[in-house]
Amino acid sequence: MYVSNRTFIKPYQWIAKVLGLQVKEICRRLYGEKHPDTVLSSYGLAAILAGMGCFEEAEIFYWEVLQNLTEIFGEEHPETLRSMSRLAATFYSLGLL
Repeated sequence: MYVSNRTFIKPYQWIAKVLGLQVKEICRRLYGEKHPDTVLSSYGLAAILAGMGCFEEAEIFYWEVLQNLTEIFGEEHPETLRSMSRLAATFYSLGLL
């Protein structure tokens, strides 16, 4: 199976992506978009995507996570800082640095 950037992914990786999307949607429905559990489910989904080599898609979710964590916890909270670091690593993986 191929993703948009022509990267081959294994079936279990596709299943992990689908499960990550389901968890994010369930959390959003139960808790709302800005709840920490919803935001952290997006973080998990971004990590799954990055692990699959889908860095463009992961970047979108890492940006969303960073914006929401900054609003929820502030710029200096460990979760916010971790999110900044993952976004920077994604930029590196995309060849933007």
